[in-house]
Amino acid sequence: MLLGHNRVLDLFAQDMPKVLILKGQDGIGKFLLAEEIAKKFSTGCDLIITRETLKIDAVRNLIGFSKFIPVSSRYKVIVWDTDTFTNLVFNALLKLLEESQDRCKFILVSSKDNLPQTILSRSHVCNVESLPVNLVVDILLSKGVLESLAERVSKRCGGSISIALKLLDGIKERETVLSVVNFCCLGDLEICIKNTENWSDESMLLFEQIFRHEQARRMGIDLGYVDKYEECAALHNLSLDKLQLVLQICEKEFKSSIKVLLCCYALKV
Repeated sequence: MLLGHNRVLDLFAQDMPKVLILKGQDGIGKFLLAEEIAKKFSTGCDLIITRETLKIDAVRNLIGFSKFIPVSSRYKVIVWDTDTFTNLVFNALLKLLEESQDRCKFILVSSKDNLPQTILSRSHVCNVESLPVNLVVDILLSKGVLESLAERVSKRCGGSISIALKLLDGIKERETVLSVVNFCCLGDLEICIKNTENWSDESMLLFEQIFRHEQARRMGIDLGYVDKYEECAALHNLSLDKLQLVLQICEKEFKSSIKVLLCCYALKV
């Protein structure tokens, strides 16, 4: 469902140029906007909408489609996301634009500066504005995000829903990591292992960093730039020889260096 961009919808309410480029940052609803505009002028077999990465043959195959008049619509309309287009695909697109009949229109969606001048010179470029903060908040609330989080993220996302969702994922990930760090510091090995089983490498790295520094803080140890084994040994008052033996045993079982650290702490070896 498209929210916002009424100015652009009104601008192309009655007609549209041969080639319309909707340009703006990622995650602000440009493609949904393109679909809304296209559906005002074309339906059914006269309308082609795709966000898939196109190969050169797919563009060439549309030359025949573009040469015939619409079957049941005012125009034939082709909507494409051009962010993944290669130079070869752009060259094929240029040929398609040149050979298509007047009642075939194109809407190109772009978040990058990769459009060649040969395409731009034949197009009407419409810069799509980012979403206002209050609208981002409303969209996030509709997705079940807590109001306090929605307001916090909406001020940092630059009007982009995709960036807002990434920020939310980062916040949730960090909160999850911190909760497991707390369990870890309480020595609850079972909960620690269970909660880290499906984590990404990034989550594991974040957890490892927070865990080590939190443990060092609680034990009054300045980690500095010591070796991993020496650091772990310092945290658990182990000799390096004994620690290396623990690491070998645990790595066979858990296949994860951070889970080794958890075992060392929780087992108090």
